[in-house]
Amino acid sequence: MTSAIRIVIADDHQVVRHGLRLSLELEPDMVVVAEARTGAEAVRVAEETRPDVMLLDVKFGDDLDGPEVCRRILTGSPKTAIVMLTNYQQDSLILRSLLAGAKGYVIKDVELEELQGGTFTVTSTGTKGGVLATPILHHPQVAILGVHAITRKPAV
Repeated sequence: MTSAIRIVIADDHQVVRHGLRLSLELEPDMVVVAEARTGAEAVRVAEETRPDVMLLDVKFGDDLDGPEVCRRILTGSPKTAIVMLTNYQQDSLILRSLLAGAKGYVIKDVELEELQGGTFTVTSTGTKGGVLATPILHHPQVAILGVHAITRKPAV
C-alpha cells in the first residue's frame, strides 16, 4: 500500500484554497497538509512540510510571484513537484514557471475530475520517489507539462 500524496495549496484567495482542499481530500490517496496565503508563506510552509506536491498560484498579493516562489521552494525542497494553478495564460508566466522548475501549469477552469485524477500523479510515493513528466502542447508557443500526461511510476 502506498502512502497518501502530501499536498500544499498556495493561493491568495481563501475560497480557492478551501474549495481545492475539500475537492482533493475526496480522493483516498491525497491529503492536504498545509495551505499558504502569500508567496513568502508558501516558501516557509514548503520548507516545514516538504510536500510531495504543491499547487502554487502564479500571482500573489505580496512582492513574490509564483515563478519566483517556485524557484525558492525547489532550492530548499527539490523533490516537491510544483504545479502552477492560475487564471493567467501569458507566455512569459508559463515560460518563467517552467524554467523555475514547475512540473505543470494548469488553468483554474480545469475540470474537477482532471484535477483530482491527474494533477497529483506528478509525484511517485514509491520507494524510489521522483517525478516523471511528458511535455504536451496546450498552448501554441510553449510546451506545458500536462496533468494527464504524468504517471505515478517511480523515476528510473
